Amino acid sequence: FFFSHTAPSSNVGIAGGAEICKVGNAMVLLLNYQNFALGGYKLRDVGPQIAHTPLSNTQNLTGPYVVNCVITPVGVGLMNGATKLYWSRDNPSAFDSIAMTNPSGNNWTGNIPGNGMAATYRYYIMTMDSLNRIGASGSSSNPHTFLAIGTDTTKPVITHTPLGNCIKASWPPTVNASATDPFGIDSMWVTWKKGVSGAFNRFNLAKGTGNSWSGAFNSDSSQVAVGDVIYYRVVARDASAQLNMDSTAEYNFLIDSASIIPDLIYYKFLNNPSANTVFNYAIPGVGNNPATLTSLTLTSGGQFDSCLSGTATASAKITTGYNLSTGTSSFTISMWLNNLPTPASTRYLFGDLGHSFRCFVGGVAPSGGAVLRGTGVTDVPINNIFPGPTVIHIVYDSAISAVKIYKNGVLDNTVSQAPFNFTAGTGFTVGGYSSSAGLQGLMDEFRFYKRALDAAEISQTWNQNLGVITGVTPVSKNIPTQYSLSQNYPNPFNPMTKINFALPKQGFVTMKIYDVLGREVRTLVNEVREAGNYIVEFNASELASGIYFYRIEVNGFSDVKRMMLIK
Repeated sequence: FFFSHTAPSSNVGIAGGAEICKVGNAMVLLLNYQNFALGGYKLRDVGPQIAHTPLSNTQNLTGPYVVNCVITPVGVGLMNGATKLYWSRDNPSAFDSIAMTNPSGNNWTGNIPGNGMAATYRYYIMTMDSLNRIGASGSSSNPHTFLAIGTDTTKPVITHTPLGNCIKASWPPTVNASATDPFGIDSMWVTWKKGVSGAFNRFNLAKGTGNSWSGAFNSDSSQVAVGDVIYYRVVARDASAQLNMDSTAEYNFLIDSASIIPDLIYYKFLNNPSANTVFNYAIPGVGNNPATLTSLTLTSGGQFDSCLSGTATASAKITTGYNLSTGTSSFTISMWLNNLPTPASTRYLFGDLGHSFRCFVGGVAPSGGAVLRGTGVTDVPINNIFPGPTVIHIVYDSAISAVKIYKNGVLDNTVSQAPFNFTAGTGFTVGGYSSSAGLQGLMDEFRFYKRALDAAEISQTWNQNLGVITGVTPVSKNIPTQYSLSQNYPNPFNPMTKINFALPKQGFVTMKIYDVLGREVRTLVNEVREAGNYIVEFNASELASGIYFYRIEVNGFSDVKRMMLIK
């Protein structure tokens, strides 16, 4: 398609994505093929094909800037003198032209002159064959563009989402980041250390697609331990002669064995709505919340605070509202027991009639101990737990089809089992079972996980209060203009307090509580939060009176404030 016409001084854009361009002394219509075809027309022939890699930004100010391309004719040869390089310097609309030369085969070349000064260059390539068919790479309205800059002072721009806490079994994690720069990125790497005073390590990131880079920490799981804090930052260096560098803020995350908050049931026997109900602090939790107590009471003298007390009353129990349904999965049940007297007969600790699944003392249980039994369960003795205090963990590991018993954080017994498959529970109860005699003594920190805790987790948590974080709540849809951390209120407090913080933009937020020795005692927030104003409600019932500090970190902002707990 072409028009014979007196050429205007510059190219003219027309509607529909087409463009009238000057080639030699002819006016040609460059059609946007897609728009033209959608309009109901069809191109009869395809013109010359131009393959070209656009020029990149450069620090060469004097030029020339060599433009190479490969032009493949279709059926007929190219028109003499019709292959041209159109270019401009710091002008988005007026283009000069240079005739391109053909050194060999289908190779064509042309030079854009420099002038010794920094500038923005735009260019495109056009040709025409003997059938007046057009080939182009770029156009006046959509040219190729590059910058000529003498001294580069621009640092790379790095984008990275900070890593969250890492399960030890999943170490090493992979760092993903992207970076942009006018001259491209030469390399990216991560510097990191274990602990505040640890030695620095480094590993390089590998180039991916587009602007993405990634790489895993140069360490294996034997070199980290649960509780370690990893500090790291991502560094990028550009490809300019100045090799400008920049880095992210220093981020940190915790090495954890897994979430230690139970996911099914967690009774702390603390701050309950009434004397006859108990909260389930598991996340997400199952069953009734609160759950109802029958013939059991709450009393002081527990592992950390108040606890459950029973006197072997018939039908005593907590009605959890959960039907045992762990299927073939692993699970862990743990509890603190104390003041267990030698029983006159069977006393039940927990159970579910649907599988005759129960744990009890007395009767056929070993003297001074308990037993776990049920349909399809080989009896599991739990020895020497009287009178207490004793923390027991009952761990069913489906990977090895065995039940392990831990006492006070130490493995005490392992009993092989046929694979469990609990799917037909009819009501899991705590502190009792059916209409038989329930708990006689004290129970605290009843925890039920739908997974097998490993030895490190049990060792870490058997004598640890997992705490209570009652919620992180957005309080306003208005976007604040700056980061802030407010003083907690009330202060001093006992045991509840609230902490406000504000985020002008989304970020990964960590908020932690420390004692006066700098030891971390609680993580309140450890997740991505959208921009907004928030309130954290914190329950410090399990902490001793004294001075504590809370610290927030998000998007490079950090702040610390002091609070006082008085009991």
